Amino acid sequence: MFLVPMTSVLAAVAALAAGAAELRGSVSDEKGAVADAVIYATPSAAVPAASTRAVIDQIGKLYVPFVSVLHVGTSVHFPNRDNIKHHLYSVSPAKRFERPLYGGSQAEPVIFDKPGEVALGCNIHDWMVAHVLVLETPYAAVTDKAGRAVIADLPDGEYEVRVWHP
Repeated sequence: MFLVPMTSVLAAVAALAAGAAELRGSVSDEKGAVADAVIYATPSAAVPAASTRAVIDQIGKLYVPFVSVLHVGTSVHFPNRDNIKHHLYSVSPAKRFERPLYGGSQAEPVIFDKPGEVALGCNIHDWMVAHVLVLETPYAAVTDKAGRAVIADLPDGEYEVRVWHP
């Protein structure tokens, strides 16, 4: 996993309901706010894998969203909302797979079962690229255009907070 040095990472933790907190983070570099960075909090105790679902769309010959953060065990559906076929693939060590030419919702979901960075591509449209960060913690968020992200409902405990950007 590659961690990009950022000029500034600001984080604040606010107490919410008993036993829960909210982590607000801001990421910037020498050029300003950094969008599409992942802020994640790893607890000192292990978190079991979850069976969750996510969607990464193909719209306007782009993957949407450009950056996704998933908890290990997440099943991802890749609908093609374009009126042309795409050929989705990844050769990343954390998840290798291929979904040959398809349109609509024909492609089977992909289960991201190992932590790590996964780059997505399309064999037909070279500019179609997206990034997925698969983590062993569910406590993560992607920064918006202003470089801000919020991780809600953090249970009591100690965490290591990191930032990742493709």
